[in-house]
Amino acid sequence: MRILIWVLSMTTMSVLASSKSDASFLHLSEMKWQYRILLIQDRHDYQQTLTNASAEIADRHLVWFLVSPSQVVSNLAGSVPEPLQQDVRQRLSDKPVVLIGKDGGTKMREERLSLPSIFSTIDSMPMRQAEMNSKLL
Repeated sequence: MRILIWVLSMTTMSVLASSKSDASFLHLSEMKWQYRILLIQDRHDYQQTLTNASAEIADRHLVWFLVSPSQVVSNLAGSVPEPLQQDVRQRLSDKPVVLIGKDGGTKMREERLSLPSIFSTIDSMPMRQAEMNSKLL
């Protein structure tokens, strides 16, 4: 019963999240409980790698931000507003790849982008397990 209530609440949050325009986010904290966030210092032209994995990324509710000295690009619709760009730059610290969970906590810090490793980390999270199980119902 608790799992059913949790799944229903997650579904409700997803509906609410999808009703908000991607371009309206001004801070990473506004994405809490809606998206997992991947911050990447773009040293190796990762955009094609991310684009090629767009289905797997969407399935995991993952929003990515590629940060270069001149710009921040994302898989969000529209351009990334300046306050959000500043927030993203501040969250990138000692490691060039940072994964943030739906709960807002940092889940992984890596030197290089490895989507299989990131997907594996996400898929092992309890919230992701529940998402995958709800698709089977």
